[in-house]
Amino acid sequence: VLDKSILTYAKSVADLVRGKILGRMDIGMSVISTKARRRRIDIDADTLIFHLKCKSREVYLQWVEQLKQHRLHKQHQILYSKDQTKLTSPTSPSDDSPTGQ
Repeated sequence: VLDKSILTYAKSVADLVRGKILGRMDIGMSVISTKARRRRIDIDADTLIFHLKCKSREVYLQWVEQLKQHRLHKQHQILYSKDQTKLTSPTSPSDDSPTGQ
């Protein structure tokens, strides 16, 4: 299951439903490489490397697109949190300053 840039995996869907997960990884912080001809996706999650092999080209393309979207989501989260830090820094104008100027 891929949700908000976190990939959760188990041996089977039934195990996943029961909460018997094998692990989780942050896709946004992983290095991903793809091999379209072999329909293979490699995910380097720092301490582990995962190899995914898709049965069809359509499934492979869906996974690649979803991984891209989740990585973008994570990058926007990181960027947004940095922007929030900048907005609340001591050099920022106070909230009670006049508006419309």
